Order: sequence, then C-alpha cells, then structure tokens
Amino acid sequence: MLTHAHDDHAGFINEVLSITPAEVVLHPLAEKFLKAGSNSERLEEIKNQLPFSIIYTPGHTADHISLKYRKIMFCGDAAMNNFLNINRFIIWIEDVEAYRQSWQKIINTDCDTIYPAHGKPFKKSDLEKYISKIDDIKLIN
Repeated sequence: MLTHAHDDHAGFINEVLSITPAEVVLHPLAEKFLKAGSNSERLEEIKNQLPFSIIYTPGHTADHISLKYRKIMFCGDAAMNNFLNINRFIIWIEDVEAYRQSWQKIINTDCDTIYPAHGKPFKKSDLEKYISKIDDIKLIN
C-alpha cells in the first residue's frame, strides 16, 4: 500500500516491482508519478478483498489515502507526530480545506489510535483537539 506518491513513501517502488511479484495498491491520482503498470486502476476492484478499509484523505497531496485496520488508522502523511510538527499538522499541505475534511473523515471513524508515517502513534482525540487550528494555516504560493 502506498499512501501517496512522494519519494519518502514510494521512492523505490519501481525497484521493488522489478525484483518481486508484489502488487501495489494506491490512489489513481498517484499513477502519473509512478511507473506504468501499477495496480492503481484495480483499487476499486480489490478493495473489498483487503483486510483494511481505504479512506481517501487528500490535502497533503491529491492522491493521499489512509488505511483503517480494526481500531487503528495508518494515516500516512495526513498527520504527523514528531519534532517538525505543530498540532499534528504535516509540514506540507497542498489544499487546506481538503486537509481539514480528511481529518474530519478520520475523526468520524471508530479508530482509537493513529499511526503516522512520521513520528510516534497518537490518540484520535489529538485530531479532535487540533482540527479547529487548521483554519489558521496559510499556504505560501
């Protein structure tokens, strides 16, 4: 599973695919950034066969997805928890409104714990606590 097509998440995917029979599941918008022949076109076809739910969570990137398994959310870069962040925000946001809506989607699930791609796990209540601060984010063009 690739949460999105940034290099720190998908940088070696072409090499992995060239030496293994692995299949990749990703959002179709990520396809243009990755090698042709990825399985993004099969996302709808196979998502009911996966042991987790796929939640479209754009904002950081247009192609971002998160994965929910039982009471756990693997949020990729929808949030983070390390020394670079403030209020669990990721340091790069493409679309503030989509980012806020994605946090709300995560909050609306029955997950308890969120595992970000960067930093330590944290409780969903952190997103509930900080979601109003998203309105203060100003993007630099």
